[in-house]
Amino acid sequence: MLFDTVATPLDQPLLRPLHPQRRREASLTWRGACARCETMSRLCNEKIVSEVQQVICFAFHDSRLLLETCRGAKELRKIVTLFYLD
Repeated sequence: MLFDTVATPLDQPLLRPLHPQRRREASLTWRGACARCETMSRLCNEKIVSEVQQVICFAFHDSRLLLETCRGAKELRKIVTLFYLD
């Protein structure tokens, strides 16, 4: 659940649940930030892979972006070593 900070008389923050409309807005903002972060991570990974000869990756089986990066590195004929952490 998302919370909003409320000032108390002692200037100590008190958490209370967000109004449903603000909760929805916060959720949409969070999703947008996550999408931008994933896009930037993808671009960064592509830049790194383009500049190296070998990729060593530690990933979980559900690490979609890292696994995608490894597949892309293989397509670029890089040496790819993939270790699964789970």
